[in-house]
Amino acid sequence: MKFEESGQIGGRHEFLASPNHLDIQHVFTADTKSGTPVEITDGLGNKHVGICLNDVVVADNPNGAVVVFGFVDATKLTEEKTSSADYYPTLIFVENKEED
Repeated sequence: MKFEESGQIGGRHEFLASPNHLDIQHVFTADTKSGTPVEITDGLGNKHVGICLNDVVVADNPNGAVVVFGFVDATKLTEEKTSSADYYPTLIFVENKEED
């Protein structure tokens, strides 16, 4: 694993609607933006569908995390995917609408 200290925090799209979530660590094979739907297989061979937590640039560091359980603000996702329980069985989607 590569570690580098920088003065800035970035590469994270705040799509979570609650701080309570569960993510699975994953080694990516392609660059992936935060908020992108991802299908992964865990170490036990179980398949999960989730959302990439942080931006991942494989050339810099292929390690990342995929949120598989939690509350997601559907208005902040980077790609359109169905929010049905069929595609994301363990994620709960909410829409935070800002008042005028």
